[in-house]
Amino acid sequence: MPKNLFEMAKVDGETRNKELSVDGRDTSILMVGSKSAGKSILLNSFLGRTDPVKPTLSLEYFYARKKITSSFHASETPKSVCSIWDMQGGLGFSSLMDIPLRALNLTNLTIFIFLDLSQPKKLWVTTDALIKQIKAKLKAELSSNPDLAAKLDELTRSRLGLNENPDEKRMDPVEVPVVIIGGKYDIFQNFEPENKKLICRTLRHVAVWLGASLLFYSNSDQNLIKRAKEFLVHHAFGSPLSNLISQDYNKPLLIPAGTDSFRQIEPSGGEIGSSFELWKQAFAAVYPPEETDTLELPSNPATNDSFKESDIDLLRKQKDLVRFNIRVKLRCSSIFAFSLPRN
Repeated sequence: MPKNLFEMAKVDGETRNKELSVDGRDTSILMVGSKSAGKSILLNSFLGRTDPVKPTLSLEYFYARKKITSSFHASETPKSVCSIWDMQGGLGFSSLMDIPLRALNLTNLTIFIFLDLSQPKKLWVTTDALIKQIKAKLKAELSSNPDLAAKLDELTRSRLGLNENPDEKRMDPVEVPVVIIGGKYDIFQNFEPENKKLICRTLRHVAVWLGASLLFYSNSDQNLIKRAKEFLVHHAFGSPLSNLISQDYNKPLLIPAGTDSFRQIEPSGGEIGSSFELWKQAFAAVYPPEETDTLELPSNPATNDSFKESDIDLLRKQKDLVRFNIRVKLRCSSIFAFSLPRN
């Protein structure tokens, strides 16, 4: 019998998980990246939510369910459950990645990295910092679990076809699937052609190096929203992806993992080739790195109209009133004690 609120919540959560995922395929998605790149809007669309989009607070949890076709009775139909972790935009809350990047989740985890294409001077800084943080946390988690590390390596090699991939020795793939989404394409499409070409080739190089998928997205373009949602559904529930691929820098990129190569990015080999550092230098020569905000604390949700919850707000006011009365009494008691005449 649970003795406190935390034990009750744990038992309730375990019970719900059993009810939701009997014979189902559980997956996890971690969403990180630049601020205001369209992450929360896409998530709302994926979840079928029509309420106004609220800014993400630190790290928020959602889940999505999908029934699995089976011969079971309707009441016993198993469901796939996808746990979704949405981390506040920017680089200040990376320590919270420890929660979703646990060994328990890694075999069915996909990381979605959202980048703001409209701010190219922050693009490399954000990308580089997030990649380093993700790799460091995965390394720490896997260092004590060699069996899991071996399993993830096998899954990665199979997913990317590394045994027959000529780029294998020049790649440094992440141990779990990664999808890089370049947001605000509606602004990016108006950049000068040569600048668009540089940004597209640089991001393609990063994607090949990591073994990641790459696509461009805008929350004002229904076709691009549909494409991005297709990747979410694929990684959440295993639905097949379309065969569409777009590598033309004059169009929104759409490049599933394993379908691109260093040779396709730089057909002649060029001076840059597959060198990560040379691409970094070439990009910085055109777009000198601009530091991003490392930590921006969100406004207090208790006083923010975007997070109104009538029942919780009422209880909060009652508690605030009780606390205020206690402070007044203590204040009065101290004043009274100070004013007593001494003998």
